[in-house]
Amino acid sequence: MATIIEQYSYNTTANSSTSAAVFRDHGGTILWLSSDKVNVTDCLYGETLAVCLAADKALHMGYQEFVFYCDNLQVELIYAN
Repeated sequence: MATIIEQYSYNTTANSSTSAAVFRDHGGTILWLSSDKVNVTDCLYGETLAVCLAADKALHMGYQEFVFYCDNLQVELIYAN
């Protein structure tokens, strides 16, 4: 099982945003780092997209089970239901 820590950031000066994820194994070893430039200005949508991109990468890496850590409660509630 992998643990995925997701982050979304919007830069108002550059009018651009980035999603990033850190993939760790059960022992905490970093397996993979990922970042994507996304054209999103809404924080909720951006964080949700970041989770989706990270999940897609985890599936492509062969993981069928993974746990997300996110700092946005609304995003956590979306995926909990």
